[in-house]
Amino acid sequence: MRTYLVERFVPASKLATLAEALARADFASRRVGHLGSLSLPGDETCLCAFQAPTPRAVTTANDTFGLEFERIVEAFLIGGTWCGASPRTAFFHSQR
Repeated sequence: MRTYLVERFVPASKLATLAEALARADFASRRVGHLGSLSLPGDETCLCAFQAPTPRAVTTANDTFGLEFERIVEAFLIGGTWCGASPRTAFFHSQR
């Protein structure tokens, strides 16, 4: 399994709605794990971390549950901890 970040543009007024939708979505039924989300309210951006076998699986799961997003990037943590991920060498590529 790999880790992917889903980038969404979400105004602060819609964050509660997104949080509820993420909590209701049955990602496990799509072989995708939602690891957690990080809001950047000053940029109206939300980054949601997922673990999945492929970026296509993350795309399909988000589309299935009606969760709009801008892009998906594979992510490797290079230091510290976040959403249970272990540090590794950074490598990113976009999908969508």
